[in-house]
Amino acid sequence: MGSTEPLHVFMHTNRPTCPPPRGSGYVLHTGRFEGNVSRLMTADAKARVDAGSKWTRHPDKARATWMLQQTHKYQWMLAAASAAGVPVRAPMHIRATSLDMPRMRVKATVHCSPQEPWLLADTDIVLQCRADEVRRRWAAAKTELLVGAEVGWWPNHDPVPARNPYVNNPSGGWIRYPNSGMLLGTREGFARLIAQMRRASRYPCCPRVFRGEESLECWVDDQACMLAALQRDEMRAPQMATLDLRADVFLNAYRLHRHPQPGGSLSIDKQRGQLMYSPLGAHGRRQRANRTTPCALHFSGKSKSRHFIEVVKQLAADAWVVDPEAAAQSASPCGLGRDVGSTAGSVPPVRKGSKGTGGRRGGLQRGA
Repeated sequence: MGSTEPLHVFMHTNRPTCPPPRGSGYVLHTGRFEGNVSRLMTADAKARVDAGSKWTRHPDKARATWMLQQTHKYQWMLAAASAAGVPVRAPMHIRATSLDMPRMRVKATVHCSPQEPWLLADTDIVLQCRADEVRRRWAAAKTELLVGAEVGWWPNHDPVPARNPYVNNPSGGWIRYPNSGMLLGTREGFARLIAQMRRASRYPCCPRVFRGEESLECWVDDQACMLAALQRDEMRAPQMATLDLRADVFLNAYRLHRHPQPGGSLSIDKQRGQLMYSPLGAHGRRQRANRTTPCALHFSGKSKSRHFIEVVKQLAADAWVVDPEAAAQSASPCGLGRDVGSTAGSVPPVRKGSKGTGGRRGGLQRGA
């Protein structure tokens, strides 16, 4: 029997989203960081950035503001969980400075939720497992923070090969670099990630970190900040944070295709209506023995135009396609067969979500 506890999903967005399918076991929370973005960077950080460090600048002021807010999606998630009244237990003590946020103060004593893990995800995802199956696979990873992996190192690729900390995937695939589009972990795991992000001297403009040293360049980007945090010694132990190199839970589809090539290949189980992933072994051959059916699919970058709609059209009716426009192309358009009446008990700035109850036919994998 799988767990009856709901799995809370947090998406840092103010755009429309589809609620979870009935019976999936997910509770959705959406919203945006509401702090004053002009206060997100200290005067010292601004001065050091303007002095010559590379900062991801956007001529569109709204885009630049969004990037600053996006770097704080991790803090927003913890504040949203508190605002939504997610049950807590077992106090966990951390430094108060690690979670300070304008207009969103988090006390020095934080609590771990009995409804863990929590999923922090982008909206360009599809979930093809039920919540209890996601929880079971996360437990097997034996880590407080499970991070999705992808083929490319972005946005702060180090041109010196010897400084690449992601040179090998023991599973044989090419996915090896962290991606911030999907993270699954405990409250303590996310709090530790935030604390390590804030160690950057120009935060939220985050550098590369190699053996404790920061690069001159920095990037205002949620993924750059996560990468910097993961390279700190405090995060490198597997029980603290682990990359999902086998794609057991997460699959980032960027630079993956339907035909074998570097990175691996995608295929559809037409009987079950689920996407499968096969890494590539020696001489470019598919490793069928290591083929997985990931629970969460992330269609970032060019994979949106290349694969997203094509895959969505072939998925089972109870797969959770979050994006309403993409869901319109699926077997279950947004709002049909979904329990939109119940809420996650959230309050502003967190939007209302929905909690699935009851069962329905389809291809979502059940927990053991």
